[in-house]
Amino acid sequence: MTRNWYKIADIDDLPEGEVMTAQAGVTAVCLIHSKAHGFTALDNRCPHQGGPLGEGQLGPIPTGDPACEWVICPWHGYEYDPASGEAPEGYGDQAVPFPLEVRDDGIYVQVNEPEHRPTLSDQMVAVMTDWGV
Repeated sequence: MTRNWYKIADIDDLPEGEVMTAQAGVTAVCLIHSKAHGFTALDNRCPHQGGPLGEGQLGPIPTGDPACEWVICPWHGYEYDPASGEAPEGYGDQAVPFPLEVRDDGIYVQVNEPEHRPTLSDQMVAVMTDWGV
């Protein structure tokens, strides 16, 4: 594995309170701009069933605290902390967070990349495994 930094967005590409999908090399990243944490990044694949977190939304959960924001997967509504990737209490999965730096020229994330680039077959096997096929 190699660790590489990639510029994934300009600072003004993502308004506060929004999420988007960005590409860091061969890795899809969910870029988040939350009030509580600023810019953060998670693996774009929801650990539940592989949904695209970057196509979801940033929203509150019913805690009574409006500052408590969660990334919500568009497929099944699973929620993850935008900074740590942790799910709410009682759930066993966690989205993978990436190191992120806001630099003068944009937003960068660091990803671990395999020496072998995944093929379409590799991706199909991963999805089928996630779905229990």
